[in-house]
Order: sequence, then C-alpha cells, then structure tokens
Amino acid sequence: MRSEENLDRLVAFLTELEGLPRESGAYLFEGGGMVLVEDGRVCWAVADDAERTLTMLLVERGVDGETLRTLYRECKEEGRPLGETLVARGLVSADAFRTALLEHTAEAVYRLATSARRGRGEWVPHKKKRYDATFTFGPLDLLFCAGRRHVPEEAEEGWATLRWYLGEEGMGIAFLSRRGAMPLLPLAAMGGVNLRMEDLVRIAAWAPRALAEAGDVDLCMVYWADRSGLATWRRGRLLFVADCPTPSALAWIAGRHRRADQAIAAVR
Repeated sequence: MRSEENLDRLVAFLTELEGLPRESGAYLFEGGGMVLVEDGRVCWAVADDAERTLTMLLVERGVDGETLRTLYRECKEEGRPLGETLVARGLVSADAFRTALLEHTAEAVYRLATSARRGRGEWVPHKKKRYDATFTFGPLDLLFCAGRRHVPEEAEEGWATLRWYLGEEGMGIAFLSRRGAMPLLPLAAMGGVNLRMEDLVRIAAWAPRALAEAGDVDLCMVYWADRSGLATWRRGRLLFVADCPTPSALAWIAGRHRRADQAIAAVR
C-alpha cells in the first residue's frame, strides 16, 4: 500500500511538472535535487537519496566504470552530452542508454515526489543547449517506469492484459483500482498513448463511473455518432480503457473479453 500511496504523489508531481513553462529550465529544491525540463519533457533529474545512479545502471549494462568516469569528466569540461558521446563511441547502444537513463530519471523523480523534506520546487529558466529528444521523457514514460519498479506484479498484469485485448495496433491504458488520492492509478499503456496528465486523470474519473452507470458490469462500451467509441472493463483490481476507432474494434474487444482468462495467463 505504501508504494501505491507514493505513486499517487508521483502522479501529482508529474502533473505539476507538466504545468511548468515549456521553455528550457530547472525545477530546484532547497532540500536537494532538481529536474531539468525542456518543451514539457524531462531531460535529467537528480535526487541525493536515489538508490541507483546512472553510472551504476550503465555499468550493469557492460560499460567500464573507469572509462565512464573519465568520459564524464571530459564531457563536463567540454560541454558535451554524456549519452550522445557514449553512443557515438560505441560504448553502449542508443536503446540501452535510453533505458538506463529512463530508469535513473524515473527513480530520481519518484524520490523527489515522495520526499516530505524537500518542499515545493522553484522554477529557474535557462538558455542551455537543447537536449536530444531521444533521451528525454514525457510524464507517462516516467510514471509507467516507476510503476514497473514499485508495483511490478500489477504492472505486468496490466501490460499482459493490454497485449491480449489490443494486439499490435490497439491503444489503451491499464489502471490499478484502489482507495487513495487517485482511485485509479495509471500503470501501463499500449499503442503510443500520448496524453497529458490532466487528461489521464479525467479518464480515470470517467471509467469507473461508466461501469457503475451501466449496472456495475465488468465491460462497458460507449459509442459516438461517427461509430467510434471507448471500451472500459474490469479484471480484479485492474481497470482498462481502450480507444476503439471503428465498430469492428469494439466487437474485437467484446470477443476477447469473453475468452480472456486462459489466454492472458498464457502470455504472461
């Protein structure tokens, strides 16, 4: 339950970050720590009580520690980005570096969001060189990464269920249903979901209400005049919402729902 409460705080913090100016700048905390933001995306984050540093995560992926420390000093002196330099020299792949950076950034932001001693941050704009968008993250990237770390079983079940229901092309979100500041906690998404945090919060408020108004069933579908719609369904503590652009997409989800139990267990 503690992890779920902390993820509530992370949702609130990411919503706060999303509301910052879209220019390049830093969100600084008196108690230690900062988040660098550019164009609504997080470029870097530091929390002094984070369990794993970026160096540790890169060493786990095969980068030599001494080489990494030397290169870090060079990049700092010359004003070059560490990640792009590591990738350019072939010391780590772009995907591996992005994954390590995402884990580091999500952990730091999680720590900043859940620490009572730091207080509210202060926004300080700056004119630093633009970051490579490949190595920056939206709020949902950070939220779902933190979910996989702190509530791994529920997050994995959310991913597996979405894969079963939506296949390769569908778009949907998995939420954890519980008591808390946010009754539905976003845990996973498929299909390039790119929502603002405030939109995600609105969807989280709509879905259980739609199920309740339909008679507290475990699957509800809403249609619009253009024959597109949304589907929302419940499985245990998890609740799902999927975009259905065509009637056939709605029919597909209804069919999958009827035979979901054994199939989802098989893909996990």
